[in-house]
Amino acid sequence: MKTFDDDALEQKFTDAKAMYNDYQKVISTKVDMSNPQEVLNQLSALNNVAHIGAKCEAMMEYLNDRLAMKKLSVLDMDARGAAEKKIILNNEIGNTNFYLTLIRLLIKEAHYSSDRLRTALSYLKQEKIGRAHV
Repeated sequence: MKTFDDDALEQKFTDAKAMYNDYQKVISTKVDMSNPQEVLNQLSALNNVAHIGAKCEAMMEYLNDRLAMKKLSVLDMDARGAAEKKIILNNEIGNTNFYLTLIRLLIKEAHYSSDRLRTALSYLKQEKIGRAHV
């Protein structure tokens, strides 16, 4: 099912979904938090894909706005209340809005994951220093 009538926009949407999938794979990588090398590797991987998350979010926002404007121009909204308009528009742009929400949540998860990895690395460092003093 096509989301956009314009082939160029549809291709951008396909590309953005592929970026999302690539980004998601890195974010969801399982890491042994007791292994310093795995923790460092994942931190590096997160840093290396940060630009993909940002680009994907920008593309999804652009596509979502384009679709919303197109749908607003053809929907008869004059006789409807604000809540009803919002529901109708969300239904019409659900596909792009869904991915925009997902990428924003995934970017947050990447930040949280980075924080957890740094904390684990700090703990491992302190544990190694503590053993050296014993």
